[in-house]
Amino acid sequence: MKQFIKFTFASCLGLAIAMSILIFIGLIFAGSAISSANKGDKVKLKDNSILVANFDAPIPEYTDNVNSTDPMSAFNPTKQLGVHDMAALISKAATDPKIKALLLEPKNASFGLATGDILRESLEEFRAEGKKIYAYAESMNQKTYYLLSEADSIFMNPNGTFDFRGFGAMIPHFKDMLDKLGVEMQIYYAGKFKSATEPFRLNKMSDQNRLQTREFLNDMYDSYLLNISENRDIPVETLRDYANNFTIRTSEKAVEYGLIDAIAHRQDVIAILRDKVNTRDREKLGTLNLTDYLSASSVKKKTSKTKDKIAIVYAEGSINSGKEKAGAIQSDHYAKIFR
Repeated sequence: MKQFIKFTFASCLGLAIAMSILIFIGLIFAGSAISSANKGDKVKLKDNSILVANFDAPIPEYTDNVNSTDPMSAFNPTKQLGVHDMAALISKAATDPKIKALLLEPKNASFGLATGDILRESLEEFRAEGKKIYAYAESMNQKTYYLLSEADSIFMNPNGTFDFRGFGAMIPHFKDMLDKLGVEMQIYYAGKFKSATEPFRLNKMSDQNRLQTREFLNDMYDSYLLNISENRDIPVETLRDYANNFTIRTSEKAVEYGLIDAIAHRQDVIAILRDKVNTRDREKLGTLNLTDYLSASSVKKKTSKTKDKIAIVYAEGSINSGKEKAGAIQSDHYAKIFR
């Protein structure tokens, strides 16, 4: 009986300790969430500030408090800016006397070319007001460079890689594998240009799919090269040759062929910005990111005075049944919006 009481007491004590630890961790997460939620209220915009656009996460269409790509964001919600609010903030900064310059610093940028075009338009507005845009990256891929080419000065880490090799598409096909496994796909489609199911019913791209894929890739690529050509003053055909021959792979080659301006470390770029705002080295450079700038300023939405208007509903993620959920298109929630 004594042994039973001893083991029971030990088990209860262990359970109590475990529950206490879980409650403590929960309080930490809750405190962090509250701190993050209130952080924006404390941001004050100072004179000669440098606006920093990090682009350190996938860029959604719609501003949300939860990053659907980060499972931990539910415990520590931070405002995930959508592309339209990002563009609005940059456009506002163009005429904000307290914003001296803009620093583009992509880290884990992930966005499509359409998103890039929206941001590029706001960057053009910023430059049109006579303000300078600086860009720094440890490495650059084609999408990153498309955005950074709008900058007045582009800097890159000496050890960085530069990916500039044109557009392409690689579509795997599984018909032979499925036949060997004895798996038969039940496929329904209509028309010759319906290619979504081709990987399961063919061993290679159909002529129709090859045609339509080439059409949209060439169209995007021509626009991509033209915009870079205008910003860097390099002929389109020259850029096309660089890509076709995979000429530029390193930061040194990027400087040599005029795609970036200089090789530098981040502290070198910060020193240049200090000179820009006449700040001594021993003083901290006044910077704020887009999220902080949103809390420090009021961005007015563009409104139309016309009677006939078009409503825009942002819907991103997988389509599911149910009520509102961040990062997903829930049927009940969107049905209510449409009604």
